[in-house]
Amino acid sequence: MRGRGFAVGEDFTVVDIVAAYTLDWANEVGLLDDCPHLLEYLKRMYARRNAAPRIAAALASIKL
Repeated sequence: MRGRGFAVGEDFTVVDIVAAYTLDWANEVGLLDDCPHLLEYLKRMYARRNAAPRIAAALASIKL
């Protein structure tokens, strides 16, 4: 993600949604500790309008 704003191209796409969701899980277990570019990408995805409530709703719907 170095030097990139989004996973594919110059615009936000569904790939960014899937990537952020997957990276969030990886971050929860410490797999991104040595990946500053991925952590920055994840922060940008969370900073998007409505991102946090939608992610929270998705996580709440998962029955573990």
